[in-house]
Amino acid sequence: AWGLLFGELLTAQLYATCIPIEKNVILDAELARFFPDEILLPQVSESKQFVPYFTKQGYYTSIVSFETTEWQSVTDWLMKQFPPSTVQAIGEQQALSNAMRTFYTYLAKHQAA
Repeated sequence: AWGLLFGELLTAQLYATCIPIEKNVILDAELARFFPDEILLPQVSESKQFVPYFTKQGYYTSIVSFETTEWQSVTDWLMKQFPPSTVQAIGEQQALSNAMRTFYTYLAKHQAA
């Protein structure tokens, strides 16, 4: 599954969903709806195959390595931001958990404040 997480840094709003990996129509619809400035992909071997797909559509992509980011750091951050039921729902979806971990790692490196 794709774990899609759209973050608006100016308003601190996050929108998240999971979609089946083979549903490019849904992926394209979500990208058109949110029109992200940058697409973050986790540094795994499968991610590199999607860079040309997003680049062809005019999106800037970044590969983010979250291997050194402890899940506990992400969970602590989530617990400060969201109610426990939301954190639990994120934890139950592997794709969404990875998307959140990728997003957290990117923010910790580039937008820590």
